[in-house]
Amino acid sequence: MKSDTAETLDPVAVRVLLVAEEAAGRDELSSALVSAGFEVRSQRDGAELEKTLTGWRPHLLVVGERLPGTTGREVAQRVHAQGAFFELPIVALVTEQSVPQAVHWLRAGASDVWLRRPTFDIAEAAKALLDELAETRVHTGALRARLLAWARRHHLSGRILFYPDTPFEGRARFKDGELVGARAGGNESDGALDELLSLDDAPLRWIDGDEPTGRTRVPGGSYRAKLLVVEDDDALRGMLLKQLSSFAHVEGAADGIDGLLKATSKPWDVVIADLNLPGLDGWGLLRQLRQHVTAREAAILVLSAHDELRDTLKAARAGARAYLKKTGRAKPLIDTLELLLSPRKEAWDSLARKEKTPIDLRLVGPLWTLRAIAELDLVGTLTIDEPLGRYEVQVSHGQLVTASAQTGSLRIEGPLAIESFLSSSGEGLFEPGEVARGQGTLPWVFEAADGAGKAVESWMSARMRDAVSQPDRLHLHPELSQLFARIASDKELRVLAAIRQHPRSVADLAESIGLPYEEVELALSELLRRGVLLSEPPPSESSTSGVHQAES
Repeated sequence: MKSDTAETLDPVAVRVLLVAEEAAGRDELSSALVSAGFEVRSQRDGAELEKTLTGWRPHLLVVGERLPGTTGREVAQRVHAQGAFFELPIVALVTEQSVPQAVHWLRAGASDVWLRRPTFDIAEAAKALLDELAETRVHTGALRARLLAWARRHHLSGRILFYPDTPFEGRARFKDGELVGARAGGNESDGALDELLSLDDAPLRWIDGDEPTGRTRVPGGSYRAKLLVVEDDDALRGMLLKQLSSFAHVEGAADGIDGLLKATSKPWDVVIADLNLPGLDGWGLLRQLRQHVTAREAAILVLSAHDELRDTLKAARAGARAYLKKTGRAKPLIDTLELLLSPRKEAWDSLARKEKTPIDLRLVGPLWTLRAIAELDLVGTLTIDEPLGRYEVQVSHGQLVTASAQTGSLRIEGPLAIESFLSSSGEGLFEPGEVARGQGTLPWVFEAADGAGKAVESWMSARMRDAVSQPDRLHLHPELSQLFARIASDKELRVLAAIRQHPRSVADLAESIGLPYEEVELALSELLRRGVLLSEPPPSESSTSGVHQAES
């Protein structure tokens, strides 16, 4: 390996700092590195990390996923952001690896992600990486450079999809570790990958090899969609209502305030919104809908007089699912709506046929799923998995038989589990089949779902007021914050780390991490919704508490 002055170092001079919680694992890895000639220091957490980095100056930092009081991604992000340690290569050591997870780590500043397994040779991996980085110095480069280097090391073949299954979908295709093409909107130039990587909170999906991807339009079917058009131009709004009336049930609103009231008063499949609205503009409407428990399930289609990639990406970051330039022509609008509606149409038609049905809550929404199962009078079990937990709901002819939510080590059952389920964004299956009903009168799924939605909305409003007025009194759930950090966006991770410092105000928090106030507010909303952020000290592990019910 070469030093910063390009002089060759003796193996014994190469210093590796290992930060991992489990003592046995640290000892095993340290012994392997020492046996290979490395000088090694290890520690359990990041409490004295800066002191060690400053005084000892390691050549490589290896960080585990879960650490006491923080997470490995937060540590990597903090270290990478400091000028004094910017050139220090950082490696994530994980027990399960996926391409989206690796991208999250690379965003946080890591140069590589190592999978801990029985045959893993940490000394060999460290030697190979340090030799490569001494020659290329790619670890000091931008995210694009580190991603391409990581792809080459791991011989990546397949596609990373950004905003999968939406009109925004972009992709980067790799073959044998080399990037062979990228597309962001209509941009397929060399800068397309940079545009995609700038979307730090974009949902990601990895498609291995040449497996087919993408949704096709699903015309017709038995599902009757519900659309809300928010447009202040009376003539254009009237034309849109007329064009779409044969395609779906459609209603209109003439300004942003009326649009918000209608969007939150009942469920919609798609909200079509102009950006330049009186009262509350399209951007403000997007922010409000993203924070509403039920309205956030609707897909947002933005209409604009402009058609620039910059505006398209801004709309994607704001939470929209599609962006169209106003043309007055019905076909582009209907084509886009059919793509947006495909997940719900496919799920509805499959459920109606009483088939085993894949459910992606990110695309169809948890409340919509429960209502669909109830409206179709189904009998069976819905099971959803995500990094934060597992949810199971059993129904019989519109009645709720059982519901359970396992989030980390916490398990709850009954109506409170439905409240927890409404915050989930995982994937799973509905499997038709008889379920044991037990004794007594069962609640109706419609009533349980709507009651849960109202309870969560009321709870969220109160907690958001607390969060905005007194963020220094917020608490992080130790277990759920660790789990959430695995899937958090870069912005959410920065907010998570800042909350640990007990900021006096949201403005101080936003300033400390360099994010707009509105983005911080949205991140706080998501952390509260997922139970990661609490306004009271977290319950003990033995408490039978829900994702947020510990505070109720």
